[in-house]
Amino acid sequence: MANGSNVSGASVNQEFALKTHNVACDGCGLHPIIGIRYKCSVCKNYDFCETCEERQSHDHPFIKITKPENAPTVILSAVNEEEPSQEEEEVKEGVE
Repeated sequence: MANGSNVSGASVNQEFALKTHNVACDGCGLHPIIGIRYKCSVCKNYDFCETCEERQSHDHPFIKITKPENAPTVILSAVNEEEPSQEEEEVKEGVE
């Protein structure tokens, strides 16, 4: 191979398999997600591929998963769904 590279077809396939997530992107429908997977930390089953994470919006934060074996089986989230009071908003804005 050129430049003394020792990359074989088997190692390329293994690297590809290590970066393939067996889930579909909820933004564009890509299945499987290849590369980085972004899993919603609140929704039970909501994932983005790298492209959709950059280009689309979602109401919750995502967890970045680089390897399928590192995907969490359970995510516990605490979300404050109550609207902040006027007093809390003023404190946030620094209004006295």
